[in-house]
Amino acid sequence: MTMKADAMIRWVERLSPLIAVFLILGISVVFWLHYVQTEQRSHRIAVEDASNFSHSVAQYRNFYATQIIPALDQYDVPVTHDYAIEDGSIPLPATFAIDFGDKLSEESQYRVRLYSDQPFAWRENGGIRDAFQKDAMDYLRDHPAESYSRYEVIDEQKVLRFAVADVFKDQACVSCHNSYPGTPRTDWVLGDVRGVLEVQRPVSSLQAVSNQSAWVTFGAMLLMALTATLILSLVLRRMKQALATSRQQQKALSQARDEAERANQAKSDFLSAMSHELRTPLNSIIGFSQLLELEDLSADQKNQIGIIHGSGKHLLQLIDDVLAFAKLESGQLRIQIEEVNVKSVIQEVLTLTQQERDARGIELVFEPVRSEEYLNVDRLRLKQVVLNLMSNAIKYNREGGQIRLSCRTLTQEGRPYWAMTIADTGEGIAPDKLEQLFEPFNRLGYENSDIEGTGIGLSITKDLVETMEGSIEVESQVGVGTTFSIAFPLARETARTGSCDASTEASAQESMASCVYAATDPQALQAVSQWAETAGAQLALRIAPTRNNLLDQLAQRPPDAVMLDVAFVLAQPDAQHFLTQLNERLTTQPVLFLYQTREQADFCQAWLSYQPAWACREFEAEAVSEFWQAHLLNDI
Repeated sequence: MTMKADAMIRWVERLSPLIAVFLILGISVVFWLHYVQTEQRSHRIAVEDASNFSHSVAQYRNFYATQIIPALDQYDVPVTHDYAIEDGSIPLPATFAIDFGDKLSEESQYRVRLYSDQPFAWRENGGIRDAFQKDAMDYLRDHPAESYSRYEVIDEQKVLRFAVADVFKDQACVSCHNSYPGTPRTDWVLGDVRGVLEVQRPVSSLQAVSNQSAWVTFGAMLLMALTATLILSLVLRRMKQALATSRQQQKALSQARDEAERANQAKSDFLSAMSHELRTPLNSIIGFSQLLELEDLSADQKNQIGIIHGSGKHLLQLIDDVLAFAKLESGQLRIQIEEVNVKSVIQEVLTLTQQERDARGIELVFEPVRSEEYLNVDRLRLKQVVLNLMSNAIKYNREGGQIRLSCRTLTQEGRPYWAMTIADTGEGIAPDKLEQLFEPFNRLGYENSDIEGTGIGLSITKDLVETMEGSIEVESQVGVGTTFSIAFPLARETARTGSCDASTEASAQESMASCVYAATDPQALQAVSQWAETAGAQLALRIAPTRNNLLDQLAQRPPDAVMLDVAFVLAQPDAQHFLTQLNERLTTQPVLFLYQTREQADFCQAWLSYQPAWACREFEAEAVSEFWQAHLLNDI
């Protein structure tokens, strides 16, 4: 037995170097492949992040150049590079981009700079400062559609330097650069590379810790391989060493996790701070645009102010979406579960999207929910989910298209669920892109379209649905449309859902009194919608957000009564002609004017001298309820 043991030991001693070599080589190869893949993935993430950051800066500069400056041009506001010392002036787009980049560089870890090898004579330090900037300038001048990047160590920190070309894409910019005092050239043309936009992105501390942890793991695996080749009498001691090494690895992993959580918290704090800093000027822009809309402006000027207002709200929504996405990603979004009435949520969403649907001529095929369904969800988040799905069905639909909304109850694993389906008649989504639908910041090719969006709405929707223990599914057919379905557990098992299919809508509404309310004020629309809901299922309230929509409804689906917001009437360019035209379309329907100011009341009373059969009341729930009771509800 001893001889056999000695022979075994000798064989182990002879084979141990070979085993050790193979183990070390195998471990090294596997580690190196994994390390290279990790580095490549980290590089792709860093480049994509820097690219998105530079694109955002460029888009903000373009928004300033194409929206803000033209809007202020009518007021003869000077546009100059010396705006800081010239009272009442605003900066040039390039000056704005440079100063905006300096501001971002001061308040974040990112460094942003717009420079050129042919700067204006009066711009201090506007040229190339180091070898990277020269190399980037030379490369991007020959390859303007590409990017240029490399890693460098700056101030003892490894950073990714990412650069893209600043190309002339607008003739107005070309003309300005050719004629502005101090220009280095006067023969710029479209497509020329004017300069370079550079973003310096620091390498994440989490990445450094991960690399360190990987090397620690590699050393531990080598140690275990060498330990396996030792004499059998040392196995116990080597096992203790391996356990000690394992504890070190756990400590390193724990430290890495803590670093990751701190880094994630820092990102959330940064996004929160940035959202606040961006909201302040955006709210000013939106507020001033609303004030300008009250001025006596031409149709073109009002349209331009509307673009500023809409773009500002879109950018504000983008900031809110990014912040919500960051909170969801870090698990910091608060969800308050309560029993929520589905009917009220759907009605609110339909009211909010009514004007948008009418503007695109989209038909909603839907029978109002009549039963009281309750879900254990966060009411605000459920409304956000339904509103996002409905908004997408409108945005990505075709002009004059259709949206079918239906709901039902079903049973999954012995548990009752409430489900809702929203189907549009848009272009549809190709099968190979469906898997990418819920990926953050992936707009599936709509990035360069006229349809606004951030690419994270559906990602947020999916996270919210799953956080509230629901499910979301999607089906799509190219050329036919897309259908989204969401489902949540019912809070009350005794509830029964009325059919939401449009097949019975006509017969259901035949027994209901109908009233058309013409208004554009969102608060007034929401208030009247709530009053109509209080009136019960006997009343069908229809909204007319525009003059043509009101006249079309009177011609195609005459209501039983009409209510007019006086502000809506006064907003018409020819109010008296409009009322005369409206009176010709009416048959025997009662009409109620609703006013909120003394001026509106005087106009209302003046019109009653021509049409005494109409009524004029202050905008109050009691007045509207009495009108409905007198002319509609008592006849049912």
